[in-house]
Amino acid sequence: MLNTKNFSCFCSISRSLPRTITFYFLIITLFSAYSNALTKSEKNVLKGKVLQMFDHAFNSYMKYAYPADELMPLSCKGRYRIKEAPRGDIDEVLGNFTLTLVDSLDTLALLGKVDEFEQAVRDVIKNTHFDRDIIVSVFESNIRMLGGLLSGHVSLLYLKQRHFPNRFNWYRNELLSLAKDLGFRLLHAFNTTTGLPRSRVNLKFGITKELKRGEKNTATCTACAGTLLLEFVLLSRLSGEKVFKEKVMKTMDYLWNKRNRVSDLVGTVINIDDGEWLNKDSSIGAGIDSYYEYLFKGYILLGDENLLYRFNKHYDSITKYMNVNLNGNGVFDTEEGSSLKTVHMHMPNRQARNYIDALLAFWPGLQVLKGDIKGAIKFHEALHQIVKKHDFLPEAVLFDHSILWSNHPLRPEFLESTYYLYRATKDDYYLEIGKKMIDQLEKFSRVPCGYAAIADLKTKQKEDRMDSFVYAETFKYLYLMFTEEDELLFDIDDFIFTTEAHLVPLDLDDYANKRTKISSINKENQANFNFYSSNWKDKTCPSLKFLFNNQNVFDATKKIRDSVGKINEKKCEKTSQFAQKNINLDKLKILPLRAQDFVAGRTDHMNILKKMGISLSSMPDGRVQLIHKSNEAYNYDDAEMGILFMTDMLEHSKKADFKLKTNDADEFSSLSVILLSNPFNGSKTYLAGPAQFGSKLRGNLGYFGKLVLSEPIDACSNLKSNVSYFDKIIVAKRGNCMFVEKARIAEKFGAIGLIIIDNSENTSYSTTTFFAMSGDGVQNVSIPSVFLFGKEGNDLIWNMRSPNEIVAFIGDNQLNKNLTGLEKSLIVNNYQLKFVLNLTQSRECLVKDQFELLFRISIKYFQCLIDDYVQLKDFFEIFNENRKFSKLINSNNEAIQISQMLDEDNSIIHRFKLDETIEIQYKDDDSGKKLVLDLNPLIEMPDKKAKKKEQNDNDYAMSIFASLIKRFEEKTNFLKLEKTDQFNKILYKYVASKLFPADTSFSKDDEKLFNELANNLDLL
Repeated sequence: MLNTKNFSCFCSISRSLPRTITFYFLIITLFSAYSNALTKSEKNVLKGKVLQMFDHAFNSYMKYAYPADELMPLSCKGRYRIKEAPRGDIDEVLGNFTLTLVDSLDTLALLGKVDEFEQAVRDVIKNTHFDRDIIVSVFESNIRMLGGLLSGHVSLLYLKQRHFPNRFNWYRNELLSLAKDLGFRLLHAFNTTTGLPRSRVNLKFGITKELKRGEKNTATCTACAGTLLLEFVLLSRLSGEKVFKEKVMKTMDYLWNKRNRVSDLVGTVINIDDGEWLNKDSSIGAGIDSYYEYLFKGYILLGDENLLYRFNKHYDSITKYMNVNLNGNGVFDTEEGSSLKTVHMHMPNRQARNYIDALLAFWPGLQVLKGDIKGAIKFHEALHQIVKKHDFLPEAVLFDHSILWSNHPLRPEFLESTYYLYRATKDDYYLEIGKKMIDQLEKFSRVPCGYAAIADLKTKQKEDRMDSFVYAETFKYLYLMFTEEDELLFDIDDFIFTTEAHLVPLDLDDYANKRTKISSINKENQANFNFYSSNWKDKTCPSLKFLFNNQNVFDATKKIRDSVGKINEKKCEKTSQFAQKNINLDKLKILPLRAQDFVAGRTDHMNILKKMGISLSSMPDGRVQLIHKSNEAYNYDDAEMGILFMTDMLEHSKKADFKLKTNDADEFSSLSVILLSNPFNGSKTYLAGPAQFGSKLRGNLGYFGKLVLSEPIDACSNLKSNVSYFDKIIVAKRGNCMFVEKARIAEKFGAIGLIIIDNSENTSYSTTTFFAMSGDGVQNVSIPSVFLFGKEGNDLIWNMRSPNEIVAFIGDNQLNKNLTGLEKSLIVNNYQLKFVLNLTQSRECLVKDQFELLFRISIKYFQCLIDDYVQLKDFFEIFNENRKFSKLINSNNEAIQISQMLDEDNSIIHRFKLDETIEIQYKDDDSGKKLVLDLNPLIEMPDKKAKKKEQNDNDYAMSIFASLIKRFEEKTNFLKLEKTDQFNKILYKYVASKLFPADTSFSKDDEKLFNELANNLDLL
C-alpha cells in the first residue's frame, strides 16, 4: 500500500472504481523548493493579476454584450447570431442563448467569485432558452453550453454542500432542467443509420430537410462525434435519462470499429450515413484531438477498460507513426523541425501535410494524465519554442516554425498543458511561462472593452472577437497555475476537466442523489476487470524519481527541455552549408520581414521592401526579380536592412533549390502530356512539371481524357456553363489566382485533370529552370494537375484548334511512338489488378466499336481501343488512394459501373455495380464474392410508392422482390444456377427483412445461403 502522506495524487479516481486502478494516474513525490522558485508573495501578485484580467473581461461582457452570445471587444457591443455580418461555419457556435455567461459559470465559482456566480446563475435561468429556429453546431453546443450548464449545476451543489449550507436555498435545479432540454434537442442529431451524430441541428425543429441534403450535412469530424461522452454521461447520471449515455457509447464504439485495423488510426472526417472516411488524414490536431482526450477521460470517469484499451492502442500508433516523440526517448527529425506529422490512416508511413495546427497543444497535458512525463516535457518545449518566436501559438505553423496561418484567437491549449506540467513537476519554469503569457495578453490583446483576438501575429493587428472559451479555459488555467490548492474553494482532485475545462465530478453518484459523499466503495462496483495488456506501464504511473532514475527532478526536466534546443541547433548545423560567414544572425532576427515570409503582391510587404530600397520587376520568363539600391532606402539603417534581406533571400532560395534536388524524386520528376487521337496517335509529347497538390502522377499512373479550353482562360472564377467540362482535362492559363485555386474550380466543374500553361510565351522546358506548382497547404483537391511552359503550352493550344476533339494522356509515361503490334501496351497503374489499356491499331481488337469486359476472378481487366481514338467511349480514371473512382463503361442500359476501394486491411476490393441496385464485390485472395443490394431505388420508383398504400406488407414486399429478380435475370446468370428456387426464397426473405425488420429476421443460416448465391453469380 502506498503511503499517501508522501505522495500527491495528481488526479483522483472515481470512488466507484475498483481499488486495483485507484492509482492509475500520476503519483508525484513532493520535493523541496526549487532554488529559482517564485515566492508565495510573487504568486499572489500574479494570482491577483489574473483575477483583475478576468474581472475586466467579464465585466465588459456584462456591461456591453449580455445577453448576447459573445463580446465584440473592439466595437464594445454584443455579437448576436444573424444580426452581425456572417462569418461562415464559426457562427454555428452561436445560438442566441447567452453563450459566454453559461461558459463562464464554473470559472466564476472556481475563482471564488460566489456573489457573481449566484447572480450569473439567476441571469442564465432568466434569459437562456433553446426554442429558437437556429442551426447550431452539435459539438460546440455540447462542450460549451451543455457542459457549462451541467458544471454550473454541479458547482452550485458543491459550494452549498461544502461551504455555504444556508445559501442557494432558492435554487430548484433549473440549470439541470435547461441542460436536459438542450440534451434532448441535440439527440435529434443521432437519428442516422450509423448512430454517428450529425454535425448540426436546428434547436427548434431538429433535423430539417435542409440539414439532410449536401455533403456538408452528411459528414462529421471524428472529434465532433467523439467529444460528447463526458457531458452526455454526466447528463444521464444527473437526470436519470439513460438514453444520453447509450447514444454516445454507441458512437464511441462505431468510431473505434471504423479505425484502420493495421495502423489503429482514425481519419479526420467520416460519412454519417455509410461510415466511409471522407478525409483519411490522421493527426492529434484539429478534427480528431478531443476524441483521444475523451477516450482517456472517459476511462477516468467510468472505469471502462474498453476505453482505456482503445486509447492505449491509439497512443502506441501515434507514437509509432507520427514521430511526435511521445515517450520522450526518441530523436527529433531534424529535417522537419519539431516533427509533428499528420499521416494517412491507411498508409501511416506517408506524411499527409507539412504543417501543424494550434489545437494539438493540448497533447502534452493528456500525456501528463497518462503518465508519460518525459514525452510531455519534450513536446511542450517544442511548442514553447514556437510561442517564444511568435509571442503566441499561431493557428498553424510549418515544420520550420514559420507561420502558415497567423491568427490567434487566445486559445487555451498551450496554457492547459503548461498547467498540467506544473502540477506534475512543481517546476517553476512553467510558472514563468504562465507569467510571460499574462504579459503578452496584457501587451497585445487588452483593449478597453475586454481582450481581443489577434488577427495577425506578424503585425499584432487585433480582431473584433472574444470567444467564450477565453473565459471558460484561458483565465481558469492561468488562475489555477498561481493558486495553492488550499486556497481554492474546490478540491480540484475531485473533478476532471472536459475539453472546455468544465468541471465533471468523479463521484457521479454523489451529485445524482444530492447527498454527501460516501466513504466506502459499493461492493457491486468492485467487479474484476479483464486487463487487455500485461504491460504494467499501461496501468500505473511511477513517481518522478523513478522516471528520472533518482535524479533531481528539476535538473532532469531541464535536461529534457535543453535537448529540444540542441536538436534545433543540429538542424541549423546541417543546413549551414547555405549560410555565409558574414551574416549577422542577431540582425536577421530583427528584420522587419524574413525572406521565407515574403509574398509578392502584398501591399504591406512591398512597402517594407520599398523602405529598404528594394524594388520588384517581372522577367520575360514570368519570374520576379528583386533589385536593391542603397541610395533609394529611407536612411542608412534601412539600407543595411535591405542588404541583409537580400542575403536572407539568397540563402532562402538556395535552401529551396537544395530541397528541390534532394526531395522525393516522385514529387519533382518531369511528367508528360501526350496527344493520342488522330492525327497524332501518341507521337506528340510535351514534357511537363508536377504539382504539389492533388493526385500524384507517379509510378506509371496516368489519366486519359478529352481536352477542353477553360472559359475564362485563367480558370480563376466559375466556368461558363455553355461548355461541358465533365470527365475532361481542362487547359487553362497561368495568372490571376493560385494554381491550387484553379484546380479546385476545375474539379468543381467535373474535370478529371488540369493542364496549366505559363503566361510567358518565351519559356520552354528545355531552357527554363524546372518548375513545380505549389499549393496552399490545404489538401482538398483530388484531380491531378501538370504545368506546361509557354512554348509547349501554346503549341498544345494551337493543336486544339482542330475540329476533332483531342484525347490526351497526362502522367509520367512516354508512349512508344510505334503503336503497331499487339505487344505494345501502356500500364497505367501498377497496383494489383488495375486497368490495362492496350494501344494498338490491330483490327483484332475491335469489338463492335465498344469495349469487351472480361469478368474473371484474379485476371486483369483488358480494354481494347477502337481504331479511331476520338470514338473512345470512356477514359478510365486510375485508382486514387484518397477516394474511390467509378466510371461507366458505356451509356446504354447494359452499362456496368466498375471501381475499386481499400478495405480496413489495405486490400483492394473490386466492385462491379451491375445497376443502381445490384453490386458484386470480390478480393484477389480467393475469399469469395460478396453481394451488396440497395433496395432504395426500387422503393423510390413512382409506381411502387403509389401502390404501397394500397398493398399489405406481404404484397408490397413481393412487388419489390419481383423487380429485383427481374434485374438479376437480365444482368446475371441467375436463371442458370442449380438452386434457383432456394435463392429466390432467400432473396425474398432478404427484401422482407429490410422492409419490415421488426417482423422478419435474417438468420446466420440465411446469410450463409445468401453468400453462396454471391459466389455463384457471374455476368451474362
